[in-house]
Amino acid sequence: MNQDEIRDELVASAQRWAQTSVDAYLEEPVDQDFAVHHMAVAVEHIAKAYLASITLTLLSGSSPSVNDLLVLGGQEDRAEKGRSGLKTISGEVAVKRVKDLLNRGKNTDSPR
Repeated sequence: MNQDEIRDELVASAQRWAQTSVDAYLEEPVDQDFAVHHMAVAVEHIAKAYLASITLTLLSGSSPSVNDLLVLGGQEDRAEKGRSGLKTISGEVAVKRVKDLLNRGKNTDSPR
């Protein structure tokens, strides 16, 4: 699977999670826990999709396995577990990386 396919899969997943979140919020009675959880997953997946659109290696954690590195480096066919064994960064780290990338070149002295 290539970079664009992984990005597109993450975008589609984010859309599905966001839709289930909105559906849960609109139900009577409102299931706020379910809605908030599903929206958090949607945000994680869209953040990862953005990172994947730049390079798949941005999805790698601090101590990636050989399997992770092969998959993210475009060599999934050489990875023992393939994509099914892939471990990527958390949603929190994904959002932080997106923020860091979007803030590059901006004046860091201004209030946020």
